[in-house]
Amino acid sequence: MTNDSNGQDFIVDADLKQNHEIKCRMEQIEWNYLEVFHPPNDLSIENKKIYKLVSLRQEISQLETHQSKIKKIERIHNCVAFERFMSELKRMKKKYPKKSFDNIVKHLFHGSFKTNPEYIYGCEDGFDIRFSNAGRYGHGIYFAKNSYYSHKYSYTTKDGCFQIMLALVLTGDSLLQIDADSSIKLPPLKSEQGFQRYDSINNGPGGHYIVYSNDKAYPGYLITYEHIY
Repeated sequence: MTNDSNGQDFIVDADLKQNHEIKCRMEQIEWNYLEVFHPPNDLSIENKKIYKLVSLRQEISQLETHQSKIKKIERIHNCVAFERFMSELKRMKKKYPKKSFDNIVKHLFHGSFKTNPEYIYGCEDGFDIRFSNAGRYGHGIYFAKNSYYSHKYSYTTKDGCFQIMLALVLTGDSLLQIDADSSIKLPPLKSEQGFQRYDSINNGPGGHYIVYSNDKAYPGYLITYEHIY
């Protein structure tokens, strides 16, 4: 179950987020785990069809709390964005051979606010930093561990439902940064003598991660729900 910092229950994601995190801890099947996002054969640039949504067959009642009612959860397949994400993941695995899989990839929520999520999961770039505004940690793509926080930035559909995404995020070697700095455009250098940068920034107990390149995140699931006030 997902909670905010005050202990508020919001969206239950045990059958989605936790199951994937468990699989991530099993190093032997890490690539099989990602195969669920592998694009179907009918998706290709040549066919001019690069994405589709696949509804998950789950007991919706298991994904409800006193504050939310899940309408549907859809897995996102985008052949172009997925290829870029996998390429970056393989590069990062080579860069950090001693890091476990779940220390490189995290499952985090994202609210697109006034932007229709389809503009994210339906385009070749997926999450696109060029449309980001300067936030607390600069011009980056922001993600959160808890869905309650992302609900504040959820997209509202025409029929009054809310939508957020559960993304796969390559946090890699992440720098803890508590103090705000809206001027950040890239993660800081690891040392003054070198040219290696951190892969992301996080704010520790706040549960937020920020990446600064499009290929470090993949929009894995679209969650549509009603909020019970």
